[in-house]
Amino acid sequence: MTFRAELRAMIRLAVPIVAVQLGQMLMGVVDTIMVGRVSAEAIAAVALGNLYFFGAAIFGMGALMALDPVVAQAVGAGDTVAVARVEIAGILPFYIFGALRQSLQALKRIAPIVGAMIVGNLTNLALNYLWIYGKLGFPAGGVIGSAWATVVSRWVMLALLLAVAWRSLRPQLLPWRRESVDWEPLRRMVVLGAPIGIQYELEYGVFAVVGIMMGWMGTAQLAGHQVALNLASLAFMVPLGVSASAAVLVGHAVGRGDAAEARRAARRKRSTSRTRRSRWGSAPR
Repeated sequence: MTFRAELRAMIRLAVPIVAVQLGQMLMGVVDTIMVGRVSAEAIAAVALGNLYFFGAAIFGMGALMALDPVVAQAVGAGDTVAVARVEIAGILPFYIFGALRQSLQALKRIAPIVGAMIVGNLTNLALNYLWIYGKLGFPAGGVIGSAWATVVSRWVMLALLLAVAWRSLRPQLLPWRRESVDWEPLRRMVVLGAPIGIQYELEYGVFAVVGIMMGWMGTAQLAGHQVALNLASLAFMVPLGVSASAAVLVGHAVGRGDAAEARRAARRKRSTSRTRRSRWGSAPR
């Protein structure tokens, strides 16, 4: 393949992944905007809720990032047992959606994730309108209404993705193979994912501490910090999605034993990172 053809292949994979990343972050942005019509105190309450939620969840979210290259390598090698193994390790009650999403990304099945994300965001928007402001006979719940809207929307996304993911993953998971739960490969996957989770936890910890310090300054300051953090996070989803697509392409090449293609995909990722650094004035992550 020529460089231009390889770049087109990467862009075709990256665009829907970026859309998924933006959709996931957009749910929180919409919550902040709609709750902001209630009061500054409501935005500050949302900020504190997000701080506690992500403080508890961010390690597992980071650890699941290991599924992108691991599943991609298994797909590239045609190793259905390995695909089944990483799926089982990711199925934890709180992270089911994330595990299915990372696995489908590695299989290049992005359209179902985009569809689930769109439906989830529309559900969140509608339920926010009903439950925050008290429309169509519902009581005005404010921040609590927004929280319940987010919970229900996430379950809707999960139900939709489960329906589609089962059709895509059933050939990988069935018939059941005892090797899928071999301890040593699972241990290696945990060893790969744990440092990513620790990095996410430490990185988010900086923002959490700053958020607490903004709260010391006052409610309005914490609310303003939440708005700024939402905008910054939304912008960061674009390069994060591109990085995820590069990880999938490198993983497929490694699984096939194509070292040259793996190096080319890695170089494309580095060139994308340099472009982002020049645009945003920050080092690539």
